[in-house]
Amino acid sequence: MATTEEARAARDAKLDALHEQLTDAVESPVSGEGGKRALAFAARFRARSFNNTLLIFVQHQAAFEAGPVPEPVPSYVAESWRRLGRFESPKPGGAVRSRMVGVRPAYVWDLSQTAGDPIPTPPSPRLLEGEAPDGLWEGITAQVEAQGFTVMRVPHEGMIHGANGLTDFGAKTVAARENILDAA
Repeated sequence: MATTEEARAARDAKLDALHEQLTDAVESPVSGEGGKRALAFAARFRARSFNNTLLIFVQHQAAFEAGPVPEPVPSYVAESWRRLGRFESPKPGGAVRSRMVGVRPAYVWDLSQTAGDPIPTPPSPRLLEGEAPDGLWEGITAQVEAQGFTVMRVPHEGMIHGANGLTDFGAKTVAARENILDAA
């Protein structure tokens, strides 16, 4: 049985190895197809820190090169969560904040390393097509304005950062682009 000091030394050695692996990944040039895949992966897992996302990506790449996983890019990574404390509840529309009190390695698996029913693919958003029912724009505009917001139509998505619509709660404005079909 390992002593407390031996266990702490083993944990510290593992953390040092992970830190070195992360440092090497950050120092390597992020260019070409590998860099694009790493950034695309990081964009899909924004709930994790960029360092953790990069570490997962680098470790998955090593597993791909060694053979245990069939694809070069992780396909699915489970998100972590924590249970709220007794009498604790999140604020409506707010995020539960926590502070980091320690670091410990955690194991993650790629979906390709598991068995079972396929994980359902969430639906992708798409614009509605066709004509809108009579009075839809006016009715929605009236409801939004009744809440104290100003509704604006903008010529194209470039004016609202590539979005179809944009709500600014601070300025109390709602902008919708004009260059889409009425139903959208």
